[in-house]
Amino acid sequence: MHFSPRSLLLFAILGTFTLAACGGGGGGTTTPITAPDSIGFTVGDAPADTLSTAMVTISSLKLVAQGGGATANLLPAPRSFEFLGLSTKQALLALTSQVPAGTYDRVELVVNAVSAKDLAGVPVAVQLNTPTGTAYFTDFGGAPLVFAGNGYVPCSVDINLSRSFVADPSNPGGLLFNLVFNAMVQNATSFDEFRAEIVSTTPLTGRFLAHIIDDRAPTQDFGLLEIQVADGDYMVQEDGRVMGTAMGFLNDMRMGHTVQVSGSMQTSGVFRATRVIMEDGGGLGGSDRIEIEGEIQSIDTGAGIFELFIKETEKGASSVDTALVALGNPATITVSFDNSTRLIGDHAANSGTGLVGTTLVPGMEVDVRFATFIAPGPFAATSIEVGDGRSQGGDNSGVCYEGTISSVAGLPTSFEFALDSSEPAVQEGQVAAPVEVSLAAGPTLVLDSGPNPTLLASDLVDGIRCEVRGDLNGAPLYASIMSSHIKVKPGEMTGLLTSVDLGASTITVTVNQIDRSFGGSTVPSGSVTLQVDTTAHLRGEGDAMALVDLAALLQSLGAGEELSVEIEGIADGSGNFIAWDVRAEIQVIS
Repeated sequence: MHFSPRSLLLFAILGTFTLAACGGGGGGTTTPITAPDSIGFTVGDAPADTLSTAMVTISSLKLVAQGGGATANLLPAPRSFEFLGLSTKQALLALTSQVPAGTYDRVELVVNAVSAKDLAGVPVAVQLNTPTGTAYFTDFGGAPLVFAGNGYVPCSVDINLSRSFVADPSNPGGLLFNLVFNAMVQNATSFDEFRAEIVSTTPLTGRFLAHIIDDRAPTQDFGLLEIQVADGDYMVQEDGRVMGTAMGFLNDMRMGHTVQVSGSMQTSGVFRATRVIMEDGGGLGGSDRIEIEGEIQSIDTGAGIFELFIKETEKGASSVDTALVALGNPATITVSFDNSTRLIGDHAANSGTGLVGTTLVPGMEVDVRFATFIAPGPFAATSIEVGDGRSQGGDNSGVCYEGTISSVAGLPTSFEFALDSSEPAVQEGQVAAPVEVSLAAGPTLVLDSGPNPTLLASDLVDGIRCEVRGDLNGAPLYASIMSSHIKVKPGEMTGLLTSVDLGASTITVTVNQIDRSFGGSTVPSGSVTLQVDTTAHLRGEGDAMALVDLAALLQSLGAGEELSVEIEGIADGSGNFIAWDVRAEIQVIS
C-alpha cells in the first residue's frame, strides 16, 4: 500500500502571558499584557488519498539544546488531533512557559496513539511501531533556535504521513506507524480555531482578555491571552448575529462565556483574531460541547432532519467516537433541527425563525454543534454554522471536491474535471459526468509539494490529480464548479539517480515505479531527465541540501552502493517534467 506524501504542520505556542491588571464586566479595563518571550507551535495537515481520518495523539514535545539537555515535556497533557480535517488550517497545540533561555538544535516528539479509517469510513488496523523521533532545525538548511528574550519565535514540526504510515507485512490491509518528521524555525504565526473563556474586555481598544481552554485536558491551565479584533472581522454573537463593529461586539460580550477564536499571533504577544464566535452558554458547561464539521448529503425539511457526511470532529471526540462505534462506524449521521436551532453565519437572520431548513442544501459544508451525542440518534443540533468566515480572498469558500483533470482544452478559462467515484456528489447523483471547472473567479492555484509554489492556469495538464474548492451547480450531466481554490497533487516516482547536471539544473533518473501521475501525455519510464526548480526541496540521507550537494552525494557512492530517490513533481505539457521535492538515500546493492 502506498500513501502519497502529506505533511502535518505543527507549530506550538510556548510562553507566559502575564496580566498586570484587569477589570470585570463588559466595560472593564485591562492593562495591556507584557509581550511574552515565547516559542510557537500549531498543528495542521493536508488530505490523504487513501484515508478519511487519521487520529494521532502527541504525548510529548521537547526541545534539545546544543550539546545535550532537553526541556521538560512542553505539553501539559496529551493532545489528540484528527489531522486529515486540518487541510486548510492549523490548530493550537500548547501554551507553556517551560522554555529556559538557550540554543536548541533539535526537537524530540513522542506519539502514543494512532488510529485511521479508510475512504469508506471503515477502521484500519494500525500498529504504533516507532512512536518516538528526533529532528534537527538544520535539516532544511536553517539555523538552530536561539531563545533569549527575543520575543515570539514560531517553529514548525513537519510529520511526513507517507513515510510514517507503511503497509504492515504481518497483517494484510493493516498499517504500521513509524514516526518521521522534520523541524524548522518559521516566520508563520497563523493558526486556526481554539476556545477561550472571556475574562474582561476593553471595547475602546478592541481587545479582550481570555483564558485558553483545551477540551482534551480541561483541568490543565493553558494561560491567559490578550485578543485583538477590528471592524470588519467575522464576529458572531450567541444568537447568530454577525456584528459589524468591534466595539459593539465587545460591549455585548458576557464574562465567563466562551468564544471560538481564529487568527494569528503577533510578535507583541497579542493575538490578532480575524474570526470570533460566541458559544451558546458559559464556560465549559455551555451547551455546545460537541462540534462536527461535515457536508450535508440530503435534507428532509418537513421531518427536520438531514444526513451529514462527517469530515472532522472538532470537539467532543470521545462522545462522538463512542456513539459511532455503537452505530458500526458510519460515514454519515442523521442530524435533527427545529425552531430553536441557532443558525450562525451568512444566513443568521433566519436563526430561530423556522427557516433553518430552507437555508440548508445538499453539498453545503457546515459546522454542527450538539449538547449531547448519544446513539442511535437522530442527533439534535443546537447550532449550525454556515458561511463560517474562514475564507480569505475566497481561497476556502465552497465545498472541496477531489478528482482528476480530464481535459485542459478550455484553458485559460476552464478545464474538465472527473470527480472521484467516492465523492458524495457522485454517490448522491449530483454529478454523472466530468464537470466544468471555471477559473473566472480568479482562484488560487498551488502545488501540494516542496515549497508549495503558486501555479498558473497554463501549468495545469491532463491526468493530474487535484482538490477543487468551489460551488457546484447544474444538472448531473452538465454540472460545473465556480472554483475559489485549487490544490494540485504532484506526481510521484521512485528510482535511481544516475546523473546531475548543475549547469542545466537537471537530474537524470532510472524510473522504478510511478505511484501517482505527473499528468500530461507522456508517462515517465526508463531513463528520465527532470528539471529541478531553484526553490525545490532536496534532501539526502535526511539532510536538506542544494543541487550541488546532491551531485556530491552521488559522486561519493562507494562500490556496491546506489542512490535511491523519491521524487514529486509535475509535467509541463510538452513532455518534460519538473521536480519540486527530491529525497535521496544511499542503498547497498543486494
